[in-house]
Amino acid sequence: VRLKSIVKTRRQARRNLKILSWLQYIMLRKGKNKSGERNRGNFVETPVFEYIFNFEKTYHIAGRKSKVKMGGVTMKKKRKKTAKLSAIYVAAVMAIGFCLAVFACVKTLSAPQAVGQMAELKIVIDAGHGGIDGGVVGVATGQKESDVNLRVAFLLKDRLADAGFAVTMTRATEAGLYGTTAPGFKLRDMQKRREICESASPLCVISIHQNFYPSSASRGAQVFYRKDSEQSELLAVSIQGELNGLYKKEGVKARKQSAGEYYMLKLTPPSVIVECGFLSNPKDDRLLANGVFCGKLADSIVSGVLSGLKTLSST
Repeated sequence: VRLKSIVKTRRQARRNLKILSWLQYIMLRKGKNKSGERNRGNFVETPVFEYIFNFEKTYHIAGRKSKVKMGGVTMKKKRKKTAKLSAIYVAAVMAIGFCLAVFACVKTLSAPQAVGQMAELKIVIDAGHGGIDGGVVGVATGQKESDVNLRVAFLLKDRLADAGFAVTMTRATEAGLYGTTAPGFKLRDMQKRREICESASPLCVISIHQNFYPSSASRGAQVFYRKDSEQSELLAVSIQGELNGLYKKEGVKARKQSAGEYYMLKLTPPSVIVECGFLSNPKDDRLLANGVFCGKLADSIVSGVLSGLKTLSST
């Protein structure tokens, strides 16, 4: 008997929909499908119920496909997962989780080695002058060069540490490194700085200073390098470019790096002296007394150092 003959009214259709679905399921399990083939325990794609309300509904029950057609639009219904498939899915998730856990453990165990490798990336920052040797004095603010050097050095240290470097500072206080104020204190101070730089075996040495010139017209930063060191020159070129970009925003013309015969440049590792600005110029002096500008100055030096080290590693 055709199933459609059972359904006579809208209310009956709603009430008997579930019954008809299960009835069709039983008939298909025990009987034959439309093609005359014996069903082997699987659902087949067969109409169970059709009725016209304001739209057409056609329900199909199938082992591999389940659809609902509403108003001419076909919508897929989610198929229920069997216990077997659920078990396979759970097993797969557990296997993936186990693999991830093993990977995390291996990574954690190898972490000390990675930290040790990072610790080898050392940079020495030398804040020039200190103690009774205050260096030059700002014409507008009266600030000492030694204080500006230390302020910039600390900002530079923080940024390099954030970049993953192990940073050593030749001095971290306002005091000098000469020990006593007896004659020859300046030489003793320089020798101590050199000793610290050599013992650290760093990738490079950055010595921070401030410039001074009889004419107050000179402005901007300038980097000095060792004349007979190609590595020192490459590092200076990179840092000079970044500093020129910073001072360009202040209306200052670009300066060029220069070779020098300074004591702190005669080191084994590549070393540069960064003259951050002219304390003999009122505008530069005020900029170097500004913490925000000093932060930008440190950022520029770090960018130059990173770019320079990258260039050195490829040569």
